[in-house]
Amino acid sequence: MNIAEKIAALKLVADDLPIPIIVQSLPNYAVLYMNKVGLEILGVDLTELQTIDPRTYVARYFNMEDDKEYSEKIKQRLAQFSDQHTSYFQQVKSKDGVWEVYASNTKVFAKD
Repeated sequence: MNIAEKIAALKLVADDLPIPIIVQSLPNYAVLYMNKVGLEILGVDLTELQTIDPRTYVARYFNMEDDKEYSEKIKQRLAQFSDQHTSYFQQVKSKDGVWEVYASNTKVFAKD
């Protein structure tokens, strides 16, 4: 199954889950998909989010000090195309400008 097919399958249930779901493309980490929960937290629509440069996306919505701590660990794990997940806490700036902490998990979703 290619990435488009996997995202289509994910969309069938993603908005029913009470968690934000983000699918990004490697190596640039561009956002390919985010469910309604995630979009509502950020106060953005998917089309707008997909046009934002990945570096701007991180700077706008995530605590840069925290990002320095966990991003290298995530990049190493993803570079290995490991099926293991990486867990971490992440501060996200909501649409109201308030920082909220989320328990996040990252893993390879599909390999094209």
